[in-house]
Amino acid sequence: MHKLAYTLTHCPDALWVQALRQKYKLQGLCPLSIARNCCSPFWRALSNVWDSVRDNVSWIVGNGMDVNVWNDTWVPSLGPLRLWLRSSPLVVASLTFDDLLLHDRQWDVNRLSGSLLPEAIPFVVGIPPPLVGTCDVLSWNSTPAGNFTVASAYARLLESVWEAIDPKWS
Repeated sequence: MHKLAYTLTHCPDALWVQALRQKYKLQGLCPLSIARNCCSPFWRALSNVWDSVRDNVSWIVGNGMDVNVWNDTWVPSLGPLRLWLRSSPLVVASLTFDDLLLHDRQWDVNRLSGSLLPEAIPFVVGIPPPLVGTCDVLSWNSTPAGNFTVASAYARLLESVWEAIDPKWS
């Protein structure tokens, strides 16, 4: 399952990926949800693990065009910035990276301070601001190099059901 999810987000040019994205009307490389009312059992199963996929990827911001400022993880130590909003999500939901930058392409700390809780600001300004002409890249958080492997996806899926070793067997 995760191999398909990885391919959907990392290889959008593959013909079969284009067909699935078109059939299920997917917007963006890594949407919040891929659930559909009318879909195949295969797609439904993939939808069931999609949150796990999203929880294990983060963006390395290039130009910021493919990254949703509030819903995507691009500040790895914080997760999605929507969890750190100071005000109503409706107020800032329309803000883009360009809205959070000054004319010299540096972070607008005043605007960030008006939108985010104070403890989040140092983490955000610690990330280089988006640069024109560079691409955004998805990274798999479960491997040191950021590359997806089936073994790391399997380990992540099982992590939630692992039980501590029973001490009587030691």
